[in-house]
Amino acid sequence: MSWLRPSILWQSRNDIIAKFLSDPTAAARARWVALARQRAQQTGAHPDFVISCSAGDTISMLVIGDTGEGDNSQYAVASPLADMAKNADFAVICSDVIYPTGDLDDYGRKFHHPYRNLDLPIYAVPGNHDWYDGLHGFMHYFCRLDDAGYLPQFGRGLVARLAGPLWRRLPQTNPATTGTVTDERRPPDPLQPAPYFAIDAGPVRFIGIDTGITGDIDEDQYHWLSRVSLDAPERPKILLTGKPIYVDGEHHPGRVTGRTETVDGVVTDPRANYVMAIGGDIHNYQRYPVPVAGPVAGGRTIQYVVSGGGGAYMHATHRIPLINVNGVDESKFRCYPLRRDSLARFSQVIDKKLFGGSGTITIDAPAAGRYYEQRGAATARSNRPVADRLSLGERIKAEVVHRIPAGRFFHRVGSEVFDFDDPPFFKQFLRIDVNNRKITVSCFGVTGCAGTEHTPPIEDQFTIIL
Repeated sequence: MSWLRPSILWQSRNDIIAKFLSDPTAAARARWVALARQRAQQTGAHPDFVISCSAGDTISMLVIGDTGEGDNSQYAVASPLADMAKNADFAVICSDVIYPTGDLDDYGRKFHHPYRNLDLPIYAVPGNHDWYDGLHGFMHYFCRLDDAGYLPQFGRGLVARLAGPLWRRLPQTNPATTGTVTDERRPPDPLQPAPYFAIDAGPVRFIGIDTGITGDIDEDQYHWLSRVSLDAPERPKILLTGKPIYVDGEHHPGRVTGRTETVDGVVTDPRANYVMAIGGDIHNYQRYPVPVAGPVAGGRTIQYVVSGGGGAYMHATHRIPLINVNGVDESKFRCYPLRRDSLARFSQVIDKKLFGGSGTITIDAPAAGRYYEQRGAATARSNRPVADRLSLGERIKAEVVHRIPAGRFFHRVGSEVFDFDDPPFFKQFLRIDVNNRKITVSCFGVTGCAGTEHTPPIEDQFTIIL
């Protein structure tokens, strides 16, 4: 129940205030971006926050999503990441660097110490939890910008006025704790120009956007996204976002405040040359290879990926419905953990927490695999056994775990209630290898088990031909 303690819920109250009363994120982001642009003008840096990382023909980078819980599941991922970083160029944390509220005092314990052996530059795309302190901790560390005097701006009206007194203000930092923020990662991470940015690395341009608390971007960021997407048409683009565009069988195109255009409208524009979009926020791995429709699409497929298994509690995959969205069905959809493994693991956790580990509700992975095969879900891999048949008792257990709690409740609350901190964890990260001919994306599964600590298996791999 650690994620649902009253103290944690109270610290995270800005999420509810922003969604239901008034959201000051756009105004705060405008102020941060104004400071970033002022510095870029003074230093002669690129006015649109474009970073040149590597001019070679080949690059390798890592993507870690939703990392900063500071517990065993985060540390389980840190070890194989450090091994993989030895021949990579840089890494990007995609959403929610620090839980629960992005505070600067937490960076030492939840960023620097876990990644002290990760010897490569790290950039980051902020998530909703990083915004719970007004993005102050994120901007201080990654962008070297501070604005302690800023007060959040709310809209007019009675509801908006209620938001002001309830809003969580910038917490006071503890000098003893803050001093550890730059102690353990040497050399220090590079200066990130702003909360949204682009990286030219080899033949590819990575574009990171800031989706705030609610997932929307403001009009100014939309114009920036359009410019950096269209001004280098020869470069294939990969979007990095705090909110995935396709997730749990649904399409969330990404709203733009005050406009009818969407983030996905930019991604699918053939002039922008996007080949992939990667989002965090949901703590598992999902992939949707979506064919792009239209007379000028040229038969393109854009890979939409959810990669949020970098350390925080696991969002269950066994409640993801059978996939049928925009040309993607079960035969093309991929996820990690597999639905069968998600069901089996949560049956163990629920049994331990509710029945004292008696086995009352536990079902093993091969039986869970048979259960989902019979439901029409593509969950099996050739090297993982599936039971020949289900007994009546196994079927009842599978039905109970599959349906408790039902619907979205399991994803949004149930996964938090049944958070576990002992292996297997079913965490993951991505490695992206690029040359002039192709992009190879590998999803490495991390269980926290000793046998694969330094050799995590590849759970999904695909190639994009350039």
